[in-house]
Amino acid sequence: MKKGFATWEGCELHSISYTSDECNSEKNIEWMNDLGDENAEFTQCIEFVSDFHSPKSGGSAWNADYEYRHWQWWLARTGNREWSLMTWGY
Repeated sequence: MKKGFATWEGCELHSISYTSDECNSEKNIEWMNDLGDENAEFTQCIEFVSDFHSPKSGGSAWNADYEYRHWQWWLARTGNREWSLMTWGY
């Protein structure tokens, strides 16, 4: 997540927090499998939220000089394999 965020030119990261184990539900795992390729068989998912500030000019993706709160990051994996970043945003 931090590597991905580092590519967001002009944005300043304030925090990244784990939400809770409750996000690892059957419904959310099904959603992660829908987001994955046709062979996706994820068995776990996890959600983090971040707070950050956008550049003063905004750019093409951001509101100018804006404080984003609770920006979601969803990751999924199968068994003990590496986590895959599946989606991010509100």
